[in-house]
Amino acid sequence: MAKSTEVRLSEYCEIIGPKGFVAYAKRRNGKLEARGYLESLTKAENAFFKRKFEQLSKGEKLPPNQFSRYRESKYIYEFKHHSGKRVYCFKDVGGWWLTSGHDKAPKNKQRQQVNRAEAIMREHLETWNIVKDI
Repeated sequence: MAKSTEVRLSEYCEIIGPKGFVAYAKRRNGKLEARGYLESLTKAENAFFKRKFEQLSKGEKLPPNQFSRYRESKYIYEFKHHSGKRVYCFKDVGGWWLTSGHDKAPKNKQRQQVNRAEAIMREHLETWNIVKDI
């Protein structure tokens, strides 16, 4: 029998809306990397991302220049701010899980950031005993 894990979604949620939620993915070590990144942004940048999270939780479609699936990943999506700030996430269990963020990297470094987001996704899902083939 699988080990039961009690999860309090409120500990991880950024926003809950009528069509889903946006929450922070948790690493094995307990860190919520996306939260730390968002807290490091300016008020204007942070407000931009929070508006996008709210729109997503309401089921609104976001323009591709602000939110899209990363072209080389099956699971990772990115929120994009015009200043070059990026926040990565994945969709699972009725909501969106924020993994990490960074300033836009040169083309040769972008894949490293996506690999990191995928690693955080795997750790998060393993914590909850969910298996995803990535």
